[in-house]
Amino acid sequence: GVDDIKTAAALRDQSEEGGKLELYYKLSFWASIIVGGAFAFSPLSPLAIINEYYPSSQFVQRAFGLGAVFMLAPAQFVLVDAARRGRLGGGTFKKLNLSIAAAIAGIDGMTVYTFQSATALNPDVDQLAAASGGIYNYVGALSVSFSILAVYLYQGLVAKVE
Repeated sequence: GVDDIKTAAALRDQSEEGGKLELYYKLSFWASIIVGGAFAFSPLSPLAIINEYYPSSQFVQRAFGLGAVFMLAPAQFVLVDAARRGRLGGGTFKKLNLSIAAAIAGIDGMTVYTFQSATALNPDVDQLAAASGGIYNYVGALSVSFSILAVYLYQGLVAKVE
């Protein structure tokens, strides 16, 4: 409820047990809310080489965004709470970290696949100019995503019970 939002919003407030990892999970939670919202409510995909206005592409874009906001972000908040209580080494939270890592890997894999499929269509200069951020946005987004994946994977495999 309201207390959970206050906890997530208090970026400078970390428990002794949670520390910087708790802050990381809070920032990850807010990033999912913002990025998911951008996909759910923007008329253009925030990460597209060719922006399509077909109902199917709009549906997939919106479904991804709403999934990030209403499924990924709440799972990340569970990890905020686990970090606050020093419980990340528990089996449930390790599995949740691994599940989020797998979801991110799947999203990244589909991003690379769709980029390759889109470029195989040989888009012209005007279509590439209308892309959402172009190649720099694409490379930047994947680089950040891979680093986030690494943290979740590490926590899922290595976190110890305190």
